[in-house]
Amino acid sequence: MTKRGFLTSLAAVFFFVLQAQETVMIHRADGVILATPITSTDSIDFDDAAGLVRFHLGTTVGTVPMAEIDSITFGAAPSEIRVTYKDAERPTVVNPYAFRGVDISVVGGTVVVNNARTDELTYELSGCGTGAFKLYSAKKQVLRLNGLVLTSVDGPAINIQSKKKTIVQLVAETSNRLVDVPTYIPCGDEDMKGALFSEGQLVFSGDGTLSVLGRADHAICSDDYVRVESGTVVVESAVGDGVNANDCFEMSGGLLQVSGTAGDCVDGGAGYVEITGGVLRLTASTADTKALKCDSLMSISGGTLEITLTGDCCKGLKSATDINISGGSLTFEASGGVVVESGETSYCSAIKCDGNMHVSGGNLQIRHTGTSGKGISVDGAMEMTAGEVEISVTGNGGTYTNASNTSDTHNATCIKVDGDQHLLGGTLRLSASGTGGKCISVDGTSVYGNADGGPMITATTSGRPISSSSGSGGGGGGRPGGNWRPGGTSSSAGGKPKVIRGEGDITVENGQFVLSSSAEGGEGIESKTQLTVNGGTIEANTYDDGLQASRQLVINGGKIFVNASNNDGIDSNGTLTVSGGTVISCGATQPEEGFDCDQNTFSVTGGAIVGVGGATSTPTSSVTTQCVAIYSGSGSQNTQYTVCNSATGEHMFSFVLPRSYSQMTMLFSAPSMMKSAGYAIYTGGTKTGGEEFHGLTTGATFGGGSQVATFTTGSMVTTVR
Repeated sequence: MTKRGFLTSLAAVFFFVLQAQETVMIHRADGVILATPITSTDSIDFDDAAGLVRFHLGTTVGTVPMAEIDSITFGAAPSEIRVTYKDAERPTVVNPYAFRGVDISVVGGTVVVNNARTDELTYELSGCGTGAFKLYSAKKQVLRLNGLVLTSVDGPAINIQSKKKTIVQLVAETSNRLVDVPTYIPCGDEDMKGALFSEGQLVFSGDGTLSVLGRADHAICSDDYVRVESGTVVVESAVGDGVNANDCFEMSGGLLQVSGTAGDCVDGGAGYVEITGGVLRLTASTADTKALKCDSLMSISGGTLEITLTGDCCKGLKSATDINISGGSLTFEASGGVVVESGETSYCSAIKCDGNMHVSGGNLQIRHTGTSGKGISVDGAMEMTAGEVEISVTGNGGTYTNASNTSDTHNATCIKVDGDQHLLGGTLRLSASGTGGKCISVDGTSVYGNADGGPMITATTSGRPISSSSGSGGGGGGRPGGNWRPGGTSSSAGGKPKVIRGEGDITVENGQFVLSSSAEGGEGIESKTQLTVNGGTIEANTYDDGLQASRQLVINGGKIFVNASNNDGIDSNGTLTVSGGTVISCGATQPEEGFDCDQNTFSVTGGAIVGVGGATSTPTSSVTTQCVAIYSGSGSQNTQYTVCNSATGEHMFSFVLPRSYSQMTMLFSAPSMMKSAGYAIYTGGTKTGGEEFHGLTTGATFGGGSQVATFTTGSMVTTVR
C-alpha cells in the first residue's frame, strides 16, 4: 500500500480507534515521534499540492510533510517529553505535546526544543550518545536525567536558553555524565558558558549522580542562581569554574564535589552564598583560585564542607563582603604558598573575608602547611560568640622587599584581622610552628569576653624569628591574587613569633587563656598600645614576655599566671597599674624581671600579687595604696615561700617557685597587708585549706617552716633587708 493509501485507511478507521481513547504516534524520519491524543484530534486530511498531512485539533491545525512520515502507530504516550540518545545513531524523541505548543527538531545528534506552552513540562533524557539538548521555553521545567551519557559536538551538552527555573532531577540509582566540546560554534548572541548551561535558575534534586566535564569554560553555569537540594553532582574538571552562578549559590542537601578546575570551584557571582546542609567537597589546585566564592554575603549554618587548597595564594572561602558561620562542619587542608610580586604579597588562606566575619556556631578545623599560610584572614572586623575553631599553621615565614622598597616579612598566622576583633565566646585551639608564626594578629582593637562569659583559647607558637636566612621568601610560583596584604610593618615586628598580638588596644573581660611559646620573640599577649585585663583566667608559659604593652598595662581583675623563661613576666614600656585580681608573674634571671615598667609609673591599689625574677620595677609610692614588699634572696624550684602576720599569725599567702633562682627578687602584695604591721617570711612548712592558683595559695592555715626574714611595712613600698 502506498503512503497515501495508508493515510486514507487511517482516516477511515479513525472513528473506531477514538473509542479506545488512544494516542496517534506519528514517526518522523528524523527520529521524532509526534504524539497527539486522538480525543483531541477532530480529523485528518491531506493537502496533496503541498504534500502535507493535516491534523485538526480544534482550531489548531498541525501539519507534517508526507515525505517525513515513516509510520503511524497507536498507543499510550508518556506525559513527559522523552529523549533517548543511541550511540552514533540519531536520538529518539517522543513529543506528547505535538501541535500543542511544543516543536522539536533533531539535527545530527542535537535535539532542539521550542516550547511555547504556559504550563510546566518535564523532559526525560536517557541513553548514551554524541550530541546535545537545547531548550527554548517561556516557563519553568523539570529536566529528568535517567542514565544519560552525553558528549557534545558543537557547544554545551545541555543548553537551556530559558530564563525560567529548571529543576535537574537525577533519577535514583542512575549515573549521568555530560561533556562539552572544547570550542563552541557561536549561535547569534546566545550565551553558552558551560557543559550544562542555563539562562535561568538551576536546581539539582533527586537521588542519582551527575558528572560534568567542562572542556570549553565552566562545567555548570547559570546566568541566574544555582541550588543543590539533593543528589550527587561531581565536576571532574573545567577550563573555567566548576559551578558558576550569576546571582547566588545555595545548598541544602546532597553532595557537590569539584576538582580539576582552572577557575574557581564554586562561584556565586555578584550574589550571595548560603549553605544550610549537604556535603561540599572542593579542591582548588590552580594558583589564585577560590574553592567557594561570592561578592555578597556568605552564610553557612549547616552541612559539611571539606576543602583542599594546593595552589599558591588560593582561598577556601572568599567573600567580597561579609561571612557568617553559625553551624556546620568545615574542614580545610591547605598547602599553597605565598606569592610575592612587585613588592606585594598574596597568601593562601583557608578563609578570606574582605568585609566583616561573624562566627556564632559550627566546627572549623584548618590545617595549613604552606609558606606563610593564613587560617582566617579578615579585612574588616571579626566577632565570635560561639562555635569551635581549631587551626594549625606549620609553614615558615620569609623576608621580601615591599612596594616601599624596604625590608619586610611575611609569616603564617592562624587568625589575622585588619579591623577590630571581639572574641566573646566559643573554643579556639591555635598552633603556629613555622618561623615568625602567630596565632592571633589584630591591627585594630581587641576585646575578649564580656560579663556573660568569654572564649576558651589554647594557643601555642614554637617557631623561631624570621631572619635573612629563614623562610622561603616568595614561596611557590603562580600569579598573585587581588586583595594583597603586606606580611608585617617591619622585619622586627612581623618577624617574631607571637601568640596574641594587637596593634591597637587589647581588653580581656572574661574567658580562659592557655598560652605558650618556646622561641625568641614568643610573647603571650602583646599590645602596641594598651593592654587591660578586667577578668578571666590567663595562663602563659612563654619564651619572651608573658604580657606586654607598649604604652600602658592595666590589671583590674581576673586570674593571671605568666612564666617567661627568657624575659620579663609582665612588661610595660609605659605605665603599669594593678588594682585587683590574682596576679603571678615569673620572669627570668637578672636582668629580667617579674614586673617591668622601666622608670615609668607603677601603681598597686589592689589584688593578690606575686612577681619573681632577677629584678623588679619598684611601685611608685605616691600612687600606690596597697602595701607592697620586695624581698631579695635565692630559691630552688618548688621551694614554698609563705608570708604571715608576725603578731596574729594570719596567713597572707604561700607561693611555690616554678623555677630556681640563684639571685631572686620577689615582689608581693595582698589586700590584707596593713601599713605599720610586722610580717615574717618562711620557707617550707605546711599549709591547710585556702584557695590555690598556680602555686599561689591564699586564706590557708599555716604551720612550721623556717623563718628567713621579717619586716615591718613602714610605708606603702617596703624593701625587706
